[in-house]
Amino acid sequence: MGYDNIAPLRNLFARDSDGLLNQTQRLILQTIVTYESDGKGCFVGYDRLAAETGLKKRALQENLHYLGDGLVWKDGKRNLCTNSECKAHLKIVKTSHYARRGKQQVLRTDLRAYERELSMRDGAPIEVASMQSGAVKGVPISEIASAIAHPYKQEIHNKQLNESFAVKLQSYLRTKLANSKRFAISPALVQLCDELEHKGTSFKAIEAEISAVDSDSILNPKAWVTSRLKDLVAREPIWSWDHLPPKCTNSDCDSEKRTLPYRYEIRTNPPGGTSNECRACNPNARNRDSA
Repeated sequence: MGYDNIAPLRNLFARDSDGLLNQTQRLILQTIVTYESDGKGCFVGYDRLAAETGLKKRALQENLHYLGDGLVWKDGKRNLCTNSECKAHLKIVKTSHYARRGKQQVLRTDLRAYERELSMRDGAPIEVASMQSGAVKGVPISEIASAIAHPYKQEIHNKQLNESFAVKLQSYLRTKLANSKRFAISPALVQLCDELEHKGTSFKAIEAEISAVDSDSILNPKAWVTSRLKDLVAREPIWSWDHLPPKCTNSDCDSEKRTLPYRYEIRTNPPGGTSNECRACNPNARNRDSA
C-alpha cells in the first residue's frame, strides 16, 4: 500500500475546492493509491478497479483517460489523443503497461501533477494544445485497453456521480436478493436514503450493512432493509476528507490539517498507540471514536 501518498492525497483533495476532480475521479485515484506498491505502481486490472469503485468499466476507463496523460496504445506505440472534444488530460495517473498474457497492468500516480494543476487554477488555464505531440514506443494494447471511450464526456460522469442512493440501492438489491424476494423502493426508503446521503454516509457502508446477513435467511426483506437503514441514520456520520465534520473551536487545533500540537493515547490492540488528530473535527478521529 502506498502509505506515503495517502496523507498528501487527502491534503490535495482538501485543496481542490474548485472541483478539478469530481467525486468519481477522487474515488478512482484513492483506490489506485491504496493498491499502489511503493515505487512499483498499482498492479490491478480494470475489472478489479471497477469492482472496488462500484463503477461500470466504460465510466472507469473514461475517467482514467481524463486522469491520464492522453496517450493511447495503437500499432505498438503510444499516440497522443487528438480528439478535440477532450477537455483535458491531467497526467495524474500514468499507465506503464496494459494487462495482457504474461504482463500485468501497471498504474502509477503522480501527485505532483495534481498539485501543479491545482496551483494553475488561479493562473493560466489548462490547454489541451499545450501537451507535447509525438508517439512513444511501448507494449501493444490489449482488447480491453483499446476500448477506451472517446471523448471524455462530462455528462456521463455527472450522471454517474449524481445517481441517488435510492437508485443505487434498487440496483444493488437486484443482485443481492432472489427474484421472489425483490420489492419496490417505497417513499419511506427513499427518504432514509436521502438522509444517509445528506449525512455523508457512503453507499459502501449501506452495502456492507445489507450484505452482513445472508439473504436466504431474511423472511421480510423490505422490513429488514428499512430497519438497517434506520440504524445507519441513527449512527454517527461516516466522515471523510471529502465530507468533513464542522471545524472545532479549539485554539490549539490546526484548522487546515485538523491536528493538535501534542499526541494523546488512543484505543489500540496492543495498547499504547497515540495520535495527534483532533477528536472534535478530524474525520479519522471522529470515525475511530464512534466505532
